[in-house]
Amino acid sequence: MKVSARIFVVLAGLCLAASTGVVAQTAIYGTFTAGNLSVGDKDWIYGGQVGLYHDFRPIPVVHIGFDARAQMLDQGDTKLISGLVGPRVAIKPWGIPIRPYVEGLFGVGHIEYTAQQEETSATEFEYLFLGGLDLTILPHFDWRVAEFSYGGVSGLSDSIHPKTASTGVVIRF
Repeated sequence: MKVSARIFVVLAGLCLAASTGVVAQTAIYGTFTAGNLSVGDKDWIYGGQVGLYHDFRPIPVVHIGFDARAQMLDQGDTKLISGLVGPRVAIKPWGIPIRPYVEGLFGVGHIEYTAQQEETSATEFEYLFLGGLDLTILPHFDWRVAEFSYGGVSGLSDSIHPKTASTGVVIRF
């Protein structure tokens, strides 16, 4: 096979892969987040999340990758600050501008709260299970319509299971 024919075959393969969505994808996101720790003097605390996800070369419709995020929720004397990473699975149906996803994340969480005039502060292992839905608004720009999570911060005497709800924006590259 001549060099020009090889170049044509490679370029045709790349164009086909790009047109069918069979390429890796990276995105950054930011969300407004409300969390309920079920401890302390505050029912709900507020803040945000920033993160990055990367989907490896997907099979059609199913995207498998990882997510890394930082979460900062603060309401006076009640705080949850987290750094989490873990696997991600998203579904991207053909012709429909939605992307539902699920993730299982783990990392480190710092929690502070006051309950019955006693302050608690600890940095411990944290896990988080979540699901959400992104809606494509423009090419490479999604609205994270909703994301809900349930997790736990281990190592504390109290059973702490943060629950969060988020909405925000995603920029895909």
